[in-house]
Amino acid sequence: MLALYNDGNNVYGYSGIGYMINDVDPFCFIDFDDPYKKHPDGSPVNADPAGIARVQLDIYNRFRGTYMEISQSGKGLHIISLGLTPKGKHVAAVEMYSHARLMVVTGNVYEAAPITDKQEAINWLYTELTSAEKVVGYTGTFEDVHDDQTVINKCLAAANGQKFRDLANGDWQQYYGSQSEADFALIDILAYFTESRFQIARIFRLSALGQRDKAARDAYVFGMVDKAFDLHPPPLDMDGVKAALDAEWAKVAGVGTGQGRDMNPPNVPQAPGLPPPVSPTGDDAPRYTFVEDEDNPYRKPVPGLLGQIAYYIYAQAPRPVPEIALAGAIGLMAGICGRAYNVSGTGLNQYTLLLARTGRGKEAINSGMSKLMNAVCLVGDGGGNCPGAREFVGPTTISSGQALVKHLDKGSKSFVSVLGEVDLTLKNMTSRNANAGLVALKQTMLRAYSASGRGETLGQTIYSDKDKNTSEIISPAFSIVGEGTPARFYAMLDEDLVADGLLPRFTIIEYNGDRVPLNIERANVQPSPQLVHAVAQLCGYALMLNQQSKPVDVQLTDEAQAFLHHFDLTVDGIMNKADNDVIDQLWNRAYLKAAKLASLIAIGINMTNPVITLELAEYAVTMVKRDTSRLVARFVTGDIGDGVSKQMLDMKKAFQGAMRLSDKRCHSLGMTWQMQQDRLIPKRYIMQALTNIASYKNAKEGMNRALESHIRSLLDAGFIQQVGATQLATYGKSAGVYYVVTNPAWLIGGVEDN
Repeated sequence: MLALYNDGNNVYGYSGIGYMINDVDPFCFIDFDDPYKKHPDGSPVNADPAGIARVQLDIYNRFRGTYMEISQSGKGLHIISLGLTPKGKHVAAVEMYSHARLMVVTGNVYEAAPITDKQEAINWLYTELTSAEKVVGYTGTFEDVHDDQTVINKCLAAANGQKFRDLANGDWQQYYGSQSEADFALIDILAYFTESRFQIARIFRLSALGQRDKAARDAYVFGMVDKAFDLHPPPLDMDGVKAALDAEWAKVAGVGTGQGRDMNPPNVPQAPGLPPPVSPTGDDAPRYTFVEDEDNPYRKPVPGLLGQIAYYIYAQAPRPVPEIALAGAIGLMAGICGRAYNVSGTGLNQYTLLLARTGRGKEAINSGMSKLMNAVCLVGDGGGNCPGAREFVGPTTISSGQALVKHLDKGSKSFVSVLGEVDLTLKNMTSRNANAGLVALKQTMLRAYSASGRGETLGQTIYSDKDKNTSEIISPAFSIVGEGTPARFYAMLDEDLVADGLLPRFTIIEYNGDRVPLNIERANVQPSPQLVHAVAQLCGYALMLNQQSKPVDVQLTDEAQAFLHHFDLTVDGIMNKADNDVIDQLWNRAYLKAAKLASLIAIGINMTNPVITLELAEYAVTMVKRDTSRLVARFVTGDIGDGVSKQMLDMKKAFQGAMRLSDKRCHSLGMTWQMQQDRLIPKRYIMQALTNIASYKNAKEGMNRALESHIRSLLDAGFIQQVGATQLATYGKSAGVYYVVTNPAWLIGGVEDN
């Protein structure tokens, strides 16, 4: 039939021949779409088409040796091999199927090879797509559910209706410092009440803000629409939520689910493991995709030099772990750039705490950093010819504040130290019995964190022994990559440690996974000449800037500035509602942490003119939000700290109770049968269940404020998620707040049967 289609007799103009793959067929069909495809409005379908193209190239290389053909459009590729996949997958511009799917064959051969067994590559791709499909950004729909006036009326009737009215009328100066920030805020409000991309753009352009020339650019408007959806609850995969909850519930023996909430665990296939790392060979080397946990930004590829350093540390590690590699790369970049660059009036030094269990490969940071910087300092062929770069890596032991000040004064004013057991050091510093050296070290670290910016100083120190005196240190940039174990760190963590102010200055990167297999190729992995040259260039440039005391200011695009400002306002709201010193301390430096991290990535992309784009701002904010919200959640759920553990235990019991509601009780709460089946939890029930509970009734900040604060903490930590307005409408509901549990382990752990 295919021969007939290709021999000139295709008089009907068919674009291919279809073959339905059934359950007994041995074929796996992979389809690449054009990554640069655009929506009807001209906006790109994919947020990162170049990145998707690189992923497709990686997949193509792994499937070489089997039949490939050009797709019907002429811009895509079909790969046909032998092998099975547990389930069909479709992520961005990549699809794969092995049953219950129509496979269209064009015969336009791209690689003339027989259809061969590629089960190993199929297993790898299935794992990658399973992970990636959970983090694909939601960008709205192309259909209007309500007319424009109805959406406008909903916005005006909302709690922030006056703000919407003011922005729509062009009165933005009272809220924001730039019109770009105001544009984004108006679109952000619209995106909550309609998910139609065209409708949001249309209403925005009817407003006073939407009248300027910039608003006529589709790329500008629809770019903000995409980002607005990132800040609102995306549509939930209700089947996935139920399956995860049922599977976790089934692990608990003897737990009844009650009427109306039948929870039978599904048969979930186990996905194959990640592939072994590959060794970098240069700038065009395939980049290992750090994606495994859909909620883990530490496993996403990072652009530029910071990402290349992380990749090298990962590839040379005895036991490669992305989180460990990224912590090392951030530390090294901060050591080099901390004093030479500024953002928001401060330098880029970083305090990073890496938490991983014993035997997980934390030594990769020291080994990778050492090998890379030795190559950078090496003079001669194959070296970076930058011996001065040695000053950017500091001592691995700092015994006291005096020792740190002396090194900053007499040695280097910009460096990173990789320190072991920092969790114990932090605890000992805050102990009432801390010795004078540790107390001085804590004080110096507190002062040094904010002293790296232009014009800042670390004051002169005077000792009884005049030979130990130090002069005033201008803009010192001290960075840390500290190591610790999660169990020990959280066991000793309490509110005093947070209130002391030092811990909140740390960005915490945590790896809780298994011990990964030994990387037998690690001894052969050396930094590529391209990587050595790039790091040497950056070191040389930073040395020159430090010598001249002329730091480069990292710039921000208007969109990035608006996004970071929106994040800062969000943090303000969290802190104002919290009425809790611990939460205030943990969120206090969130904006600064995000700006510093985004700056380090931007420098790795362009060291002479670094610019934080919206993409980099989003990446940094995602990391900081994850770090902070999860630490806050540990306090409010009672895993650490003493202040609110009883309240959150009662909160969890209320959510557990919502899983056992009778049909009659659900009906009284206004829930439909489908809402019960989809495990929706009305906020109204949670508030009612806790109203007369002593821990909330007697809360010092007030019952309602305590309830709202703890629910917000659960949302921020990803334990629960609110059902969006549009998705709620599919249940026939136009009002009310409903949640689903997105972290079943939190809910099911310690289930109460009473």
